[in-house]
Amino acid sequence: MKVLLLEKIKKLGDIGDLITVKDGYARNYLLSRNKALRFTKENQEKFQVEREIIEKANAEKEKIAQNSFKKIDGKIITIIRQAADDGKLYGSVSNKDIAKNLDEKFQVKISVEDIVLINKIKEIGFHNFVVNLHSEVEAKLKIIVARSEEEAKSAIKNEKSEVKVKKDNLNELQDNKSQKGAEDKKDKIEDEKKNKV
Repeated sequence: MKVLLLEKIKKLGDIGDLITVKDGYARNYLLSRNKALRFTKENQEKFQVEREIIEKANAEKEKIAQNSFKKIDGKIITIIRQAADDGKLYGSVSNKDIAKNLDEKFQVKISVEDIVLINKIKEIGFHNFVVNLHSEVEAKLKIIVARSEEEAKSAIKNEKSEVKVKKDNLNELQDNKSQKGAEDKKDKIEDEKKNKV
């Protein structure tokens, strides 16, 4: 199906581009979410007349997305679930659960379709996910699934201390490299002086 894009969409095109996509994708995603218009002469003329309005609306959406990005990018959200002794959940954590949590905790309304989970969340622990706020704006977050608030706080504290240890080790490694580099440079200068004499 040929459609005219009403907003920039990754890997598809920019506002006003005429593209061909599968019928199901066009009907179920692009047209139903007002991201595109079915290509007809009438719709093309309508788009040309309203292009400036559409571009302003898209710029406003991107501005809202940037504000949401500032609130949630890099954050950790907590979801409490019952789980077996081996950490397997009785059920799973859904996109709907995550969207509700983001709304309650950060006052950011997210469509469930915009949440991208790498794997289904079926066990306690940390899980990474992405929120597509706009075609140009993507926030990366973590979720901690735990049996209780105390367990979640403890896991977050342990995670932060592990990150600090890794950072300290990296800094120490870099210090050692720069110190070794300085020593090597000093040795090279001394060798050059001896060779000149």
